[in-house]
Amino acid sequence: MRSLGYLNGVLTVLAVLLVLNLWVGWHALSTGPAGDMVTVATPARAQGIPDGGAQRLEIVNQLKLVNVRLAELGEFMRSGEMRVRFEGRQPGPGQTPNPLMSAPPRPRTQLPQGEAEGE
Repeated sequence: MRSLGYLNGVLTVLAVLLVLNLWVGWHALSTGPAGDMVTVATPARAQGIPDGGAQRLEIVNQLKLVNVRLAELGEFMRSGEMRVRFEGRQPGPGQTPNPLMSAPPRPRTQLPQGEAEGE
């Protein structure tokens, strides 16, 4: 019977702690940090509702700008004015050379004006 008394005592302590926890939670819910009364549903403190349409419009405008810049870069490359110089480190002794660095250059093909490769 001694274990039954111990069990009853532990369950009583747990029940008291649970009631105290509920009381503190309810009290903290009904009063704010400054002690003023608040309701259960408080208004949102966001900076405003985001405008999805405006965000999409901004993305479209940025994509158009990227397309214009990419077209300018393509024209610059087609004009032949671009020069590229690669300064890579040479493989050391016992290292395998990079096949991309040692590959012979591809012959340059002239495409008719206005056509892109792969179309």
